[in-house]
Amino acid sequence: MNDCGQIPNSIGNLSNLADLNLSQNALEGTIPPTFGGLLKLQEMELGYNKFQGPCPSELFYLLNLGRLSLSSNLISGRLPSCIGNITSLRYLDLDSNNLSFNLPSNLWRLRDILELNLSTNSFCGSLSSEIENLKALIIVDLSVNNFFGDIPTAIGALQSLQALSLKHIGCKDLFRNL
Repeated sequence: MNDCGQIPNSIGNLSNLADLNLSQNALEGTIPPTFGGLLKLQEMELGYNKFQGPCPSELFYLLNLGRLSLSSNLISGRLPSCIGNITSLRYLDLDSNNLSFNLPSNLWRLRDILELNLSTNSFCGSLSSEIENLKALIIVDLSVNNFFGDIPTAIGALQSLQALSLKHIGCKDLFRNL
């Protein structure tokens, strides 16, 4: 696949855009902060490119966003603490990047999220018992990360959960508290 270059900042001027899918284009560079101007955006699919650098916090102020996929890129650093702002988010897919550090506490404010995929990154720290706030979760994949400690007993409160992947997450006593 040939490289398709970078996303121009001017895409942020498409103020009526509701769906943006630029997946599988070998796009490079960083995700433009001008995406913060896409206030009507409901779905953003940017997976399978070569985006690098931090995850722009501007994405987490798109209050109508229901689906965000940034999977299989080279995005690095921390997840912005403002991630909990998008309470409309139902599907979040950040797998196969270089994201690291602890999961931000505001992540647990996404009470209506259905699918959460944070696999194959370098997240660390312990999993918060506040995961129980995500009661609508159907699918969660936290595999291939560097978490430590036990899986919180609060995960048992996720009564809608149909698929749970915790393979190779680095916990010593994975189910000691369950």
